[in-house]
Amino acid sequence: MLQDLFKQIGADELQSQRMASQLLKRANQLAEEESISEAEALENLLKKIIEGQK
Repeated sequence: MLQDLFKQIGADELQSQRMASQLLKRANQLAEEESISEAEALENLLKKIIEGQK
């Protein structure tokens, strides 16, 4: 799912895999730092990515 998103915004197969992996790692970090769920952290990051594409 995340890989598909990154492909839609122009990443190739390898880039999309790396980007998805890094995004999940960052969501985990933010969840711990901000005492929120990983899902909430991921949602916040995805919103930023989508906003950046506009």
